[in-house]
Amino acid sequence: EACIQYRSCGRKEGEAWYVHYVTPLNYRMVEFEAAVLLAQLERFPEQLARRQQGAAYLNRGLGEIPGVRPVPPDPRNEVHGYYWFLFRHDAAEFGGAPRDLFVKALEAEGIPCHIGYPWPLSRNPLFRDDPRIRELRFPVAERLCAETVVIPHQGLLGTQADLDDSLRAIEKIHANASELIVPAGGQSWSPGPFTA
Repeated sequence: EACIQYRSCGRKEGEAWYVHYVTPLNYRMVEFEAAVLLAQLERFPEQLARRQQGAAYLNRGLGEIPGVRPVPPDPRNEVHGYYWFLFRHDAAEFGGAPRDLFVKALEAEGIPCHIGYPWPLSRNPLFRDDPRIRELRFPVAERLCAETVVIPHQGLLGTQADLDDSLRAIEKIHANASELIVPAGGQSWSPGPFTA
């Protein structure tokens, strides 16, 4: 079990992807995978450029839709890999519909997306016994985890028509936000099972 955790990002076998029990490392690649990756690296510059162009296009489009805010690029970074394209969802602009419900609506429109990080890293079992971390609260990280929507990098590799589909779907959900059924009690997100 310890070997599995140390080679696989601190996870236990069969555990969710974001639950870490030991300091995360990633030693899962085998020789065959490395050989395939080396061959694929020839395509990397072109794919990186397409992801950056797609992200810039989505950022411009999202900036015109109420209730969503693009995450601006950090000016200190020369290049952003865009493994995930992130934007923030404002529930108040969607009739109180929480981010998780917005994501389900976006998926129903055929847009690949997910919630990203379900809780801040500080809430993982890795820190459960560390009183320096366990007793602290990170309200900005918690808010970001509750508001962020992720489009995987493959979504940025599509055509401009594909990117337009994403923007139209978000506009459609915003225009019809009153039809989203908000669960009793409002927000469906919680910081996860590892809250101290």
